[in-house]
Amino acid sequence: MAKAPTSVTNPDGSVTTTTYNADGTVYEVSTVSTAKDGSKTEVRKFASGESTMLKWSPSGTFLGTASQGADGLLSYSDPKTGTRTTYSADGSTPLNRVTYNPDGSQTIDYLNAEDGSVNRTETKTAQQIRQDVVNAARAFTGWSMQPRQGSGFMFLAPRHDRGEKIVLGHTIKAGGGVDDGERVLDIVAAHPSTAKHIATKLAVRFVSDNPPAALVDRVAQRFTATNGDLREVMKTLLSSPEFLSPDAYRAKVKTPIEFVASALRATGADVRTALPLARTLKDRGMQPYFCQPPTGYDETATTWVSAGALVSRMNFAVDLSKNAIRGVRVPLSEEQTVALKIGAPEFQRQ
Repeated sequence: MAKAPTSVTNPDGSVTTTTYNADGTVYEVSTVSTAKDGSKTEVRKFASGESTMLKWSPSGTFLGTASQGADGLLSYSDPKTGTRTTYSADGSTPLNRVTYNPDGSQTIDYLNAEDGSVNRTETKTAQQIRQDVVNAARAFTGWSMQPRQGSGFMFLAPRHDRGEKIVLGHTIKAGGGVDDGERVLDIVAAHPSTAKHIATKLAVRFVSDNPPAALVDRVAQRFTATNGDLREVMKTLLSSPEFLSPDAYRAKVKTPIEFVASALRATGADVRTALPLARTLKDRGMQPYFCQPPTGYDETATTWVSAGALVSRMNFAVDLSKNAIRGVRVPLSEEQTVALKIGAPEFQRQ
């Protein structure tokens, strides 16, 4: 069992928390301090030699992230623009600025040391960026689960690629172990694109298929400011005017699995075997655990709503009301009422 994190309060009032790897070695040392004006700074130092600094204003507004790699260079990520600027080790000289484009490419501006103007520009294609994916996969080699013992995690050191890896501009030194994968998780979690991606996914899931950009930006900023605290992120989303707007009420259409699950709940169905239901979902294109792309099944109505899909849902409602689905029994006698209720347009919405 991994050693539990330890925290100490320093003489200056700051709090230092140390977290550990599974083998008991130090993984990260984080120190949070509050200045007299109320501004807050968190400095996270990793065993790899890299460090990250996060800053908040006195009002709690997140100002951005600065990280120092094993090479000593400083990188600053702007949460508003999503750009990352790299400086010299002492922070006095800007070296380059990276902009992350919607098509997956990156624009790299190499800056003049004297005034910070652009000296030359280079574009890194999506194909080149895929090398980051390869190196990230190398970092996770050796991660496995205990056979015949549920889903308990285990690390197989002989199967781990111990070579040097470069992921999103961060160098992971050679000779690492299970901490290589953990470091990749930290790098990805702190990346500006991660905050924007998670904010967009949550807004699409809970608000509308095309959520307002202002809402996505606020949720993304909250994700970054709280270091990925999903409880705080969801508070921002669920208390937003956009979520509480009348336009968002029942704006989402149920996916096939949501439709089937809600139909079973609404009718009080007794499910003795779920295999026929799994086949139903497969026929409707949403078989559990069988989505081919790693991005998962789509959450938007355009994927699931068509004339044929609505007829298929009505047929399911009729079969359910007649107890015609093997292994599923509905304890209701008014089969026509049940079919109309489940097949009605308003029942298709969340």
